[in-house]
Amino acid sequence: MKNSVGLVLVVLIISILAGVLGGYMVADHAIAQYIASHEASFNASSCQEEQSTSTPTTVVIGSSTLSMPSLAPLVKKVRPAVVHIAVVSYVEQFSIFGGYSVVPQEGLGSGFFIKYDGKYYVVTNRHVVKDADNVTVKLYDGSAYKAKVLGTDEWSDIAVLKLIGFPTDKDIYYLDWGDSSKVQVGDFVIAVGNPYGFDYTVTFGIISGKERTINEGNGIVVYDALQTDAAINPGNSGGPLLTMDGKVIGINTAIYAQAQGIGFSVSANTAKKVVDDILKYGYAKWPYVGIYMVDVNEDMKEKLDLPFEGGVYVAKVVPGSPADEAGILKGDIIVALNGEKIENSDTLARNIRQHFSPGDKVTLKIYRDGEYIEKIVVLGEKPSQ
Repeated sequence: MKNSVGLVLVVLIISILAGVLGGYMVADHAIAQYIASHEASFNASSCQEEQSTSTPTTVVIGSSTLSMPSLAPLVKKVRPAVVHIAVVSYVEQFSIFGGYSVVPQEGLGSGFFIKYDGKYYVVTNRHVVKDADNVTVKLYDGSAYKAKVLGTDEWSDIAVLKLIGFPTDKDIYYLDWGDSSKVQVGDFVIAVGNPYGFDYTVTFGIISGKERTINEGNGIVVYDALQTDAAINPGNSGGPLLTMDGKVIGINTAIYAQAQGIGFSVSANTAKKVVDDILKYGYAKWPYVGIYMVDVNEDMKEKLDLPFEGGVYVAKVVPGSPADEAGILKGDIIVALNGEKIENSDTLARNIRQHFSPGDKVTLKIYRDGEYIEKIVVLGEKPSQ
């Protein structure tokens, strides 16, 4: 009997060791595959054609070692395109001696160069330059120029700047947009910016989440944001979030003050649409329905005896809006957009913002008084307020 127990224990220990060894082998293989597929990005030369002399890092996984290439070549490639933004706003302040005095308030942020129609512009966050009386952009080489704000968008927290008196023969390093819709949770990213005034700081992390909704207050909601654990701090705002091949897939915009390792970036696809609109029209054009929405929860489903899950309850219709003209009423419940089920208000707002423009027609499936009906809405242009 004792021999049988001993034999069982030996078999069990061998099985555990085999499983652990197999896990290490799988991890080795997965990391090696990732590096092989991104080798060109890791080893790419910089915009200044500098060659990396950095030493790869050796990582120990189980009983084996793996050589991880340095991110230095990528950093050298993208950092010259990032800028430091300093702003000054003059505000009235009550004086203890009576009356008001005008005092300067300083702020800082980050930004980066893009190329559009053969010209160069700086992209940053709206909140970095909002209400600024003077904006100064400092480049990687130490030179500095005054900047003009060409346009801002409060619905995405994006702003576009143009440098004043910038030499036409000066070399400019700029960044290209990536496709943020193809980014996956777990992808490696770096953030470049000027946190707390520490110029051209680089942090490394992964994409922690997608399609986040950020409520910035005052009715301003940014949809389709990327979440990352790459360190983002005050001063990083407006700086790029980059993939391993140096493409911009986000603009760093916010941190979650109650937690560590949670930062948010406006997705590149949203930012590119806004930048294009600002440079074409001077402002961003967003589609507009004209309703106030409430998510249908379990309590509402039970009280209204609804035969479905999800949906959006219309709490108010703006008079004269596209929704009003289409015959949508307070109390309607929107369950589908062009045949696709709507789970909640975020889903509806994000789908309309991402896939449609002012003037487009959309079909909303509505549940009203126990029946399903459809309403065709001609999307308007979102008002500034």
